[in-house]
Amino acid sequence: MRTPVVIITGAGNGIGFFLARSLLEDGFRVAGIDVSGENLAPLLEAFPERLRFHQCDVTGAAQVKAAVDSVIREWDAVDILVN
Repeated sequence: MRTPVVIITGAGNGIGFFLARSLLEDGFRVAGIDVSGENLAPLLEAFPERLRFHQCDVTGAAQVKAAVDSVIREWDAVDILVN
């Protein structure tokens, strides 16, 4: 069975961060999108094979498209989007 892929915007803090951590602990692959990945460092260390950080301002359509395209290139799908 394929591991689900989740994109989380605002993954660098607050609810997005805690959701990313919870999903990683449950075995999901997570693409965290945020303007800063500074707070994601502990998760990147703990889950290097299942967490990718994409620095992105979600108000910029081209940046969002590039991040999503990158996730699809690497993991072949996006199963869940949390915005």
